[in-house]
This record gives sequence, structure tokens and C-alpha cells, in this order.
Amino acid sequence: MKPESIRRRNTELFQAILARVPRDADQSFTEEDFLRVAAEIIPRDDPDKQHAAKCRKFFHDISHPGGMNVDGRQLRLFGDEYDYEPERPVFGPGGRVVEQQFAPPDYKTAEARRAREKAAEAGVWAERKTSESEAYSAWAVQQLVAGRPALELQFGIFVTESGFLGE
Repeated sequence: MKPESIRRRNTELFQAILARVPRDADQSFTEEDFLRVAAEIIPRDDPDKQHAAKCRKFFHDISHPGGMNVDGRQLRLFGDEYDYEPERPVFGPGGRVVEQQFAPPDYKTAEARRAREKAAEAGVWAERKTSESEAYSAWAVQQLVAGRPALELQFGIFVTESGFLGE
């Protein structure tokens, strides 16, 4: 979770940008419009390319839970309790964005699908790292018992000597 001062600054910047971003009747807007207005508002102290990246990073940061100021209310759903962030951007179909408080069901469904995909990717990554760690640790113990110097127990040596490194 981000420090309170960063969340407060993010929320203030977000509100300033939202006040100027063009919206459709359903309160949605495009990421492109958001980034254009953000580029006008976010302080400019670097070249265009870096400034655009800074605006994209800002939008990314506030779009994730914990990136915005919270109003103290909690969502209590199915035995879980967590901060309600009514202003947090939610991405819907067709590249549209809306604050969570205005999100129709298809936006929340798209958000849930992305969360499941990211969780699945994280699960695969965690399994890989666990397998690597277990195999590497077992190899390191075998090498130490065989008298190999500890400074030679490096991951690159392990994957090469164990035949795990493909061409």
C-alpha cells in the first residue's frame, strides 16, 4: 500500500484531471483523453517521451487498489472487508474507463477477468520460482558436501551444469 501522502496527491491530481477530461453520457472516458489531459496537468520537468511515461505510470498507479485516497468506508462482501475506493478508475470494454462508483456490470466483469488472469500468471511465476529454488538449494548442498567452494555456488553455474539451460 502506498503512503497516505502519495495516495492523497494521486487523488488530488486525479480529480483535477477528471474535471477536464471529456466524458460520454455514461460518465466513461478514454484512456487516451485521460493521458492527454494528464500531460497538461502533471508537472513537466522532463522531455516529452519521459513525461508521457510519467503520465501513463500515474494512471497505472491510481488504477490499482490502494492507489487512491479512501473515504473510510469499507466494502463487506462474502466475509471479506476492504477499502472502498469510489474514484478509482475501472477499465471496461472497448478501452473505456470510468470511476468505480459509476461502473456498470460489464466494467466490473472485465476487471474481475483481468484480476483472475494476473493471479493465474502470478501462480505460474510462483511455481517456477519455487521449483528453481528447491532444485538450486538441493544442488548447492550436494556441491558443498562434495567440497566445492561456496563462492562457486551461483545460479548461472547451477543451470548450466545441471542441463537446465536450453540453447
